[in-house]
Amino acid sequence: MLNYGQCQDMVPGSAMLQYLESLGTGWDGHPELPVSAMGTNWTVMSSFEDLITSYSSGISVAAQHKIQYNSLRCTGDEFGLGHGDFPHKSAGNYCLRARHYPGSWSTWGILNPSSPIARAYLGIHRHSAA
Repeated sequence: MLNYGQCQDMVPGSAMLQYLESLGTGWDGHPELPVSAMGTNWTVMSSFEDLITSYSSGISVAAQHKIQYNSLRCTGDEFGLGHGDFPHKSAGNYCLRARHYPGSWSTWGILNPSSPIARAYLGIHRHSAA
């Protein structure tokens, strides 16, 4: 699996991780993310059911919007969104909570729409319309 560039970038000490560390610390004590000249509005997501990236690691950057999925919290189902599901799930209702800077985490709930692609679309659409 380390043959893929994205996997090599995640190896401790990789050039990409060194670059991210060089950006400094953001507003919440987490690593800062790159920002374009026009500004960048970051959204990060993680899942408690992801067996590759931990639920805390997936959101451990200074992003304006953070979303976490955890089907066990709402439905008692252990099998929610896994690592490979994020770029493919465009429909369905999932248990999530959200945090929008500078606020605190919302309560857990099943939102409509709540799929990762739908939530990403909402973030892009709302930010571009502002």
